[in-house]
Amino acid sequence: MINPYHSILCIDMKSFYASCAAIMRGLDPMECYLTVVGNLQPKGSVVQGITEKRRCICRYF
Repeated sequence: MINPYHSILCIDMKSFYASCAAIMRGLDPMECYLTVVGNLQPKGSVVQGITEKRRCICRYF
């Protein structure tokens, strides 16, 4: 039987990860432009996390 009163929480893990990284550096995650990337040595590194303010800028590229 499905309970209609179940609560479901959905978290954007990339933003959450970037927010945690910002807080660990003493930055405000709502005001800083932080991107967490993998290894910077190879070309085309993977973005692991990005703050919301940075995400708004990246949408226009």
